[in-house]
Amino acid sequence: MRVAFVICSLALCAVLPASAAAQAPRGIPRLAIPDVPQERQFPDEPTFSVTVTRVEVSVLVVDDQGQPVPGLAAEDFEVLEEGVRQKVRSFTSFVFTPGRTAVPAPVVPITTGAASVVPVTPPATNHFAAESRVFVLILDDLHVDVRRTEVARSAARRLLAQLDPSDLLLVATTSSTDSTGYFTRDRSHATRMIDTFTGRRLLDKTLQSKRFRGDDSENERLDHYQRLCERLRDVSLALRDISGRRKTVVLLSEGSSYGAGMSDMEVRIPSARGTERVNAGSGSLRLMNDVLAATAVGNVAIYPINPNGLDVPDAELISVPGLQGGLSPQQYSDILMEARQSREMTRDLAVLTGGVSLVDTNDPLKAVDRAVQDASMHYVLAYEPERPLRSNEFRRIDVKVKRPGLRVLARRGYRAAGARPTPPLKVPGSLSAPLRRLLAGVLPEDGLPMSVEAVPVARTGRDATIAVIVEIDGTRIGQRPPDGVLDLEQGLLTVNESGKAANGTRRVLTLKPTPTQWSVLAASSLRTIWALDLPPGRHQLRVGAVHAGTGRGGAVYLDVTVPKEPQWPTGVLVASRFLAMMPTPFIDPRLSRWTDIAPTTARAFPKGDVLAVTAAHDGAKGPAQARLVLSDGTIAWEGTGVPIEGTSTVRFTLALDGAEGTGSLVVTTSSGTHHVPVGIVAPTLPEDNR
Repeated sequence: MRVAFVICSLALCAVLPASAAAQAPRGIPRLAIPDVPQERQFPDEPTFSVTVTRVEVSVLVVDDQGQPVPGLAAEDFEVLEEGVRQKVRSFTSFVFTPGRTAVPAPVVPITTGAASVVPVTPPATNHFAAESRVFVLILDDLHVDVRRTEVARSAARRLLAQLDPSDLLLVATTSSTDSTGYFTRDRSHATRMIDTFTGRRLLDKTLQSKRFRGDDSENERLDHYQRLCERLRDVSLALRDISGRRKTVVLLSEGSSYGAGMSDMEVRIPSARGTERVNAGSGSLRLMNDVLAATAVGNVAIYPINPNGLDVPDAELISVPGLQGGLSPQQYSDILMEARQSREMTRDLAVLTGGVSLVDTNDPLKAVDRAVQDASMHYVLAYEPERPLRSNEFRRIDVKVKRPGLRVLARRGYRAAGARPTPPLKVPGSLSAPLRRLLAGVLPEDGLPMSVEAVPVARTGRDATIAVIVEIDGTRIGQRPPDGVLDLEQGLLTVNESGKAANGTRRVLTLKPTPTQWSVLAASSLRTIWALDLPPGRHQLRVGAVHAGTGRGGAVYLDVTVPKEPQWPTGVLVASRFLAMMPTPFIDPRLSRWTDIAPTTARAFPKGDVLAVTAAHDGAKGPAQARLVLSDGTIAWEGTGVPIEGTSTVRFTLALDGAEGTGSLVVTTSSGTHHVPVGIVAPTLPEDNR
């Protein structure tokens, strides 16, 4: 992290009181992906149309070894639609740069005896969101055999391990609506979903009928197939407004024999195995057609990974009780055909969306690595078709590269989506249209970079009082305008697991900093601290801000979990004496007992700074202890917490005098042991002061 230090003091900027709370409408879904009820549109909200005016294609170019090829330019490509050459209107070469986020991670495991170790979630940030890789992990538990649960978990964990801290990830299952709900850098909920994942795939039709004496469970198999298709469709449509990069969907699935292959599609589309066209049947198989249309609209690349590896269908006859009896030649043929259909379904999804089929391997971990590699180096081309797209018309796309010896992976075509695009998440009408748009997305936006942290500080009955710390990057607020006035609109919203919105709140900050204050703001951040009361459960907190002068806006989404009593919600407030100079025009008065020194989302501090660390603690259970452990295991500081009068919290005060580098602040309270990553850096002095 590059930290700019300005040694001066700053009085808090004056704020014109313009806060307002808004009653949030009912019917907001817990997840941003599934369909949501239609509600009244605000006049300036966007409307959706099936007319395609711009086509974006994510293109992966590999050499004969399968390695991505960098350094190509727009003139190296040729794009054809239905055989007609198209003019490329925009071209992006996407090369991922790792290590873009700067929050130091805990590096020293601490032994705490019987005390439970409580991980402290780092502050959420939207920094570099536009440059981050985007991944969706679909845990298709309905199509993974229970015996291969651990293989699937290992592959999913491999993906999490391969991700950079700046990568944005959404995780969903097919058996339920459980999901991370939005793209996030917080891996905690994704980890819990993976740890509880269990395969529940039915045997294929013939095997099921043989095992259970004529009960083939075909209706249930159809239901599972429909759920998979709907999940793929909804994920793809949710990704439609994300542009300029490859959108990678990792599908952990053994496929469905019900869906067969692309040869059963309802409309004429290109075959995954060649350039010929194939006709299709009718009925439920239209679902897959809608999936492909949605993937084209969303410009997603699907990477199927089969936990079954290269096992042959005969293995089922040995491992499943009741299948060792005599099989007729027709039954044996059907078993082989159904297994082939399952694999072909996932293969075709990869080929037709420009992904890579990773089903024919016994090394799913290597398959995950390939998906991550492809997302790191690719190209995005866009063109505008001359003729409007007719309803249900399919148009073939061919992307070619002029250099010899290279291979192109891109989607094969597009048509208008059969399903209506998922409408935006509805937010309070008192917010401006730009702020409503920011709070309604599935991906955080970084036009106005900010960091947000939510820390519980007290209980009020069964609810927890949460301190929400918002710090907007001052370097992106811009230069001081001629009139010296800074206008910012901020808003926040929470959505619970039942899909109900609450705490829709708006605050307009009208500030007139002095030139000196403006210079401090430009070198640090603008901080506001809000208070929320949340009942037990998992909540999605959305925070957005819009700069009225420049039109820049940003949003951050994060999860806040409030446990039921008597368990205390976990979290630690960290305040810095040095960062007390940060402009802080608003602190909710309800938090005054905990914020006499304003807390910060920062985790890197100058050497010589003094930190005030506040944590919840039941004094009846003994003293609270803390220590600062550096990366080499050295204990740089340790001390006992001092109770804050009138609260169930304690405060530690530690001076960062003799320490430098990274480490963990280990805080042990009645609720467990909290690990807070800390970086200590030597302040950089101007050249003329050295």
